Amino acid sequence: MTTRQAQHTPVPWAIGRHDTSIQAADGYEVADTAGVHLHQEYDADKGHWASTPGAERNIPQAEEAANAAFIVRACNSHAALLAAAKAAYHALQNGQNYRPLGTNEAAGQLRAAIAGATGGQP
Repeated sequence: MTTRQAQHTPVPWAIGRHDTSIQAADGYEVADTAGVHLHQEYDADKGHWASTPGAERNIPQAEEAANAAFIVRACNSHAALLAAAKAAYHALQNGQNYRPLGTNEAAGQLRAAIAGATGGQP
């Protein structure tokens, strides 16, 4: 039996009913950027990361909403930005006759960005 790598919920995503929730096109909630809340019966002696001094931070709801909007924009534009980066990288690599200053640095930055986005090389 072969195993298949899990895929993310298809985009486009959008802000949900609450400013901090992120929903798929079918209304499924993908994530919520609202702060971490420990259950009142949680036993802090068990060492949960959120009970570490300084780990908890009050994030204003406006920042949580901005985080959700940023995630939606990044996820929805990921495929197009990756395609543009790959095209630019290949154009720089194939431009043998004309290579302006900074071309190698730009190609390196594109290669690194593409690798970060795909987990591999362009």
